Order: sequence, then structure tokens, then C-alpha cells
Amino acid sequence: MKLQKNTLLKIHLTLVIFLIINFLCQKNFDISLNRKLLFGLKLIFYATGILLFFKTIKPFQKISIYFSLYLVSPLLIFIGWIVDGIFGAILGSIFLFFFAPNENLQKVENITIYKKFGGLLGRCCDYEFTKEELLIFERKVAELNFENVNFDKVPMEIKNDTLYLNFILKEYDEKGNVLANDSIVKLSVK
Repeated sequence: MKLQKNTLLKIHLTLVIFLIINFLCQKNFDISLNRKLLFGLKLIFYATGILLFFKTIKPFQKISIYFSLYLVSPLLIFIGWIVDGIFGAILGSIFLFFFAPNENLQKVENITIYKKFGGLLGRCCDYEFTKEELLIFERKVAELNFENVNFDKVPMEIKNDTLYLNFILKEYDEKGNVLANDSIVKLSVK
């Protein structure tokens, strides 16, 4: 039992360090692990936190307070959601910021388009374009904000390290009339 607890603790602490390093690299250098692999590591991190809570509760140890966060946080979010107030939205956004994966919209050759998770109170329609590097890494190429774009219907192609997006952008004039412009957006994907 002691060996199991020590192994779980080592896995958990290694994942904490690894996920923090990945987060810092993603924010500072625009490179991170593949999103699917990263989501799997986050699930293992969370599962080891819950298992370690049950391993440290008897006999009670101070570290079990830390591990209780993994069990209590979903309950607090659920209660906040039931109450249907700003408190639940804030708690949910904080929790889901770390664990919610970005939605994979489309893949063109080695470029993947993700819809970023902005939280329950975040703004709409932020998209992140990433390029695969060495099979397990992704490098952010661009980040754009478009409203009402269906990337399944947007023709895309890559020519000479440039991604061409051809879609219709909607603008509004002073009277509220919709002006639709056929647009081509060029993104360098070097």
C-alpha cells in the first residue's frame, strides 16, 4: 500500500511539474504538447489527485487537504451551476480553464484549427491555428477572431508556406444592413 501511494505521488508531482512547464512554454514560446496528448495527461493528473485523496485520508495527513480539492471542486461547480448565479460561472470557468480541451474544428495538412475555450463568461469566436512539430508538439501559428464562421464550409489550401482561407465576412453599416464581403485571409505557416 505504501509503495502504491508513493508511486501515485511521484506520478502526480511529475505531472504537476510537466504541466506547469508546458503551460509556460505555451504562453511564452507558443509551443506545447499535442492537445490530445495533453488532455490525456491532465486526466491522469486529476485521477491521481482523487486517488491520493483516498490514500491520505486515513490516517489523516495535512496533504489530504490539497488532494480534497480534486474531489470537492466538481461538487462546488455543480452546486454553483444549480444555484445559477455568477458564482457558479466563475468557479466553472476557473476549473474548466485548466481541463477543458479546445475544440478541434478542422485540419488542413499539418495545420489544425482549434476553437479556444474562453470560459463561461469569455468572448466568442477565438480561433487558434497550430502547426504540428515532431509528432507530439504543436506550435501556434496564428490566433484570429471571427464571428459566425463555419470552418467546415471554408475552402482552405496551403501554398508556399501560406494558408489561404476563403470565406465571407459580414459587416454592418450605420443603418444595420448586412454587407457580405468575399474575403481571402492569408496566414504564414512557416
